[in-house]
Amino acid sequence: MRTIIKLVPLALIGGAVAVQVACSTTVPTDVGAGNALAPGGVIRGNVFYNGPPPCTQNGQVVGNAVILVFDRRNPPPPAGLANTATNFGVISGDLLFANVPRTTGTTLECPLPGAASISASGPFAISPMEAGSYVIQAFYDTTGDFLPQFKFRNLPEAMDVGGGYIDVNDAEEYVPSNQASSTLYIDAGAGLPLLPYYPPEQKSANPSYAPIFLPVDIGTPGAVPTGSVRDVPTFTMPPTGFVADNISVNIASSLTLARPYFYPEGVYGPVSQKTKQILPNPNPGVVIYGSSATRPTTPVKTPENPDGNVDFVPVLSFPQDIQVYATPNPSQFLSADPFQSSFPQVSIHWGVPAAEAFDATDTTKTSNPFHMQLANPAAPGAALGGNGGLYIFGFKAPDGVSPAEQLQLEDIPEGTIPRLWPLVVLAKLDDDPTHTLDPEDVTYQGSDLTKPIVIIQGITLFQDSIFNSVVNENSILLAPDFASQTNLFDHVTAMLRPNVVCLDPRHTDLGGTIVTPYQCAPYPPGDNGETQISTCPAKTATQAQQGPVLNVSQIIANPQLAQILNPNPGVMFGCLPTGRYGINVVYPSGQAWTTPNESGACAQIEGGNIFGKVGTLTDPGSCSLKSRPVLYSQGTRAIVEITPTTSGACKTPNPSGIGTPGPVPSVCTTLTGD
Repeated sequence: MRTIIKLVPLALIGGAVAVQVACSTTVPTDVGAGNALAPGGVIRGNVFYNGPPPCTQNGQVVGNAVILVFDRRNPPPPAGLANTATNFGVISGDLLFANVPRTTGTTLECPLPGAASISASGPFAISPMEAGSYVIQAFYDTTGDFLPQFKFRNLPEAMDVGGGYIDVNDAEEYVPSNQASSTLYIDAGAGLPLLPYYPPEQKSANPSYAPIFLPVDIGTPGAVPTGSVRDVPTFTMPPTGFVADNISVNIASSLTLARPYFYPEGVYGPVSQKTKQILPNPNPGVVIYGSSATRPTTPVKTPENPDGNVDFVPVLSFPQDIQVYATPNPSQFLSADPFQSSFPQVSIHWGVPAAEAFDATDTTKTSNPFHMQLANPAAPGAALGGNGGLYIFGFKAPDGVSPAEQLQLEDIPEGTIPRLWPLVVLAKLDDDPTHTLDPEDVTYQGSDLTKPIVIIQGITLFQDSIFNSVVNENSILLAPDFASQTNLFDHVTAMLRPNVVCLDPRHTDLGGTIVTPYQCAPYPPGDNGETQISTCPAKTATQAQQGPVLNVSQIIANPQLAQILNPNPGVMFGCLPTGRYGINVVYPSGQAWTTPNESGACAQIEGGNIFGKVGTLTDPGSCSLKSRPVLYSQGTRAIVEITPTTSGACKTPNPSGIGTPGPVPSVCTTLTGD
């Protein structure tokens, strides 16, 4: 039986929302003299579980049903940018599975693979809630490893069961597949060739399917704010409070993918199809410093690391006025290699280095809190459920869309290159040059609502190159075979776009602005660009033909960007915000991994980091006050840094983006209004 409910399904930059208003009643409140309690909201309903039997131990059911409530204006990745739930509720496994037999022994007993599904249900209530519109995502924590306060254990993993408050009818609807059967054809009539047959399938069979999360409204709706890209109205709380009742949360999708654990490395490339050599980046400002698994021997001083601390050296840096080549003519295949080489690139290595593997996966010692699901099969005592690598596969457009819409959704917004999972997104960290405000380096800019959120969207590549991505687009990429592990790899390479998206964290529903230094640039070697229409400067005796770095009108009109980009102004030209950027890797299920994370450094309460000698790192480190392993590969080196320009640019405003770039636009540095 096919499971139909996915945990977090939407692409980072798209998705639909159906409208369904929950039943409401009033909440009794006491607002008389001497009572300052303001009226609040409650979300109430039932969780319905359909999946494998739970694990049991010591006479108890292992795990809990976790119900996460997110602001509908800003859902979590890949649908949005939220990194924390607005509120949450828990139903204990013992309550949800009150009638399930359980072992009284100390040995953990779990169902065998393929065990028959069981059904269970239980009530929940979540309060207090402020006035607003919310979406609910949920999962059953089968492994009992959920710890919301730590990034390394705050999301569902393989063996958990996902779901939420969704439109089940939409997920179960049968539509014509957009991928033809390899064995079935339609007889078009005598003398006519057979036509390909597109068998119907449930929408949820699509690995990139985006379920419709139904809104849960608290309060009285008002007007939709001007410019809202998600069309969510404002809400006010009635004097008597508000109850959103009869909310049915379905948990029924067994998650088979482990979280995309990784450590990063700055790289050059690709390997040229012509010379068979690795192509260096033509921009001397792009510098790579190896992987986060190695401890540098040479200090590197930057504005964010003025003392040159080797443990804060990024894996890659590039200047804020970086210029890549113009988008090449699609017919000039050999120009794809030098075009790619002009981008900063990061290799995302699966898991952790061998020296850290035991501590990363061990579940037998309380001092090893990470429980990463890495190996398949797992060693004795290690966390179960690992895949052994990263799955790389293409975004498949919803079944039944037109060929034009399919192409627009299955390629990146710039066109030509297929849009691939996992998604790689960088986000700017808080500035902390002394490394004292947050020694773990895990606080993102905008999390305190005082500065803009700044993100960079990567371009995921298949087998490390644009060429390989395009060649394989219609075969392995759109038909991932998770069972045979055809799409499983030990690393994935991502190109980092020379632009950022800046958003107001208080109003993410109003969308953000793309900021990039240049509108035009020379074409890559091997492509003179003469067949392309461009408003960029024409070729002269001293200047090569230029073409667009970013097609502004095409970007603004792309449906992938509809729920993240404010079309007014949409795009601005200027230098990029300098600073350190953390790395996020996300599957369409919403399962994700982030570096840096708390496993890679010690919090102030744990004392300082104790690592091996500079240049050597054969064992995990530890904390000086509280004994626990520190996984160096996950720590403060696992970032990309954008450095100040050395060219003299970024000073004089240049809104056209043609010529020397202007300063960083204020949308990326300062919040305005309320």
